Amino acid sequence: MALSRTLACSFFFIGLGSPLYAQPPTVSCAMAPAYTHHGTGKTIYSASEQIPSLYYRSRMSVNTDGAARSYHPDDPHGKTLAYNNIVNAITSAWDASGHRIDCAKGNARERDKKCYMSYITAFEGARALGFDSSKYPRVLTGNIIPWTKATRGTRSTPCIQLEGDNTGFFVSQTKVRLGAGDKCNQSIYVDSLTIHAVVYPKNTRWESQGIVTDGGDLVVLRNNKTGKIAYAIHGDTGPENGLGEGSIALTSYLSGKPVAATDTYSHIKHLAVKSVDYLVFPANDVLKHFGRGQPVTQDQIDQYGQAIFSAWGGVARLDACSTLTTSN
Repeated sequence: MALSRTLACSFFFIGLGSPLYAQPPTVSCAMAPAYTHHGTGKTIYSASEQIPSLYYRSRMSVNTDGAARSYHPDDPHGKTLAYNNIVNAITSAWDASGHRIDCAKGNARERDKKCYMSYITAFEGARALGFDSSKYPRVLTGNIIPWTKATRGTRSTPCIQLEGDNTGFFVSQTKVRLGAGDKCNQSIYVDSLTIHAVVYPKNTRWESQGIVTDGGDLVVLRNNKTGKIAYAIHGDTGPENGLGEGSIALTSYLSGKPVAATDTYSHIKHLAVKSVDYLVFPANDVLKHFGRGQPVTQDQIDQYGQAIFSAWGGVARLDACSTLTTSN
C-alpha cells in the first residue's frame, strides 16, 4: 500500500531534522604554541584552560634505564648479555693520557659513529683499573649507573647487582623512584621492562596554567601510524637537547614488537617508533595519585590514564591537536 502524502512528508522532514543526519560538532584542540625545544626545533603546545596539558609530536627511541639487564661490565657492546651498550651510560670519559674524550661534542648520535670505540676503549681501560677515579682511562656514568663506596674510606665504584637473576649486571637507575631504599637497590627504580615510561629533557620548564611538568606526571602516547594509545609516566630525564624516548615496555607496546628475555641491544634499538603524539598532564601526577612510596603497576597507570584522557577530550581532541603539526 502506498504511503499517504501526509505520512510521506512527515518522514521527509524527520529525516532532514533528525540528529542522525546532523554533522558532528567540531572538536577543538584548544592548545597554543608555548615553547620550542632548542635541541630538535619541535613546538610544544600548552592548554590555557580546561585540564592542564601539553602536547608535542616526536619520534620515540628506546631508553633501557631502569631495566635490570641494561648494562653489564663484561658486555660493553650489548651483544651477548645486556639490553644496551655501555657507551649510552657514560656521561664523561678520559683516555689513557688523561685527555677528555669530547669528539661527539655532546651529540649522542656521534657516539654511535666515529666516537664509539673511543668510549669503549676508555671503559675497558677503566674496568681493568677497578674504576679507580684517580687513574686513567676513567669514566663517569652520572645518573645512569650509580656509584657507591663499599666501606667508609674506600673509593667509589659502580653499583653491581649482588643477588637474583641479574647478578653481575650494573644497577641501572632512573630519575623517578618508585620505592625507598639504597641507591644500589635496582628495585627502587622505574623498571623499563614492565612500566610504560617517558624520558623528558632535564631542566625542562614547560607549564600549562602555571603548573610545570616533572617526574611522575601522566603521559598519553599515540603511534601515529597505527593509532595505538598507551598510558605512561614521566619516569626519567635525559639530555636537554634530546626529545622523544620511551621505556622498553612502552616502545614494545607501541611498535607491536615483543621483547624476549634473551634480547640484546641489536634487537632492543629496533623497538623505536617513527612518529608519536605526546600528551602530558602536569597536574596529574601518577605517583601522588596512588601515594608516593607505594608500588605502582602498569594496570593502575592504564586505568588512571584512561579516565584523565577521556575527561580531557579523548581521541577526537587529540586528532585536532595532531593537525597542528606535520613534523615526524
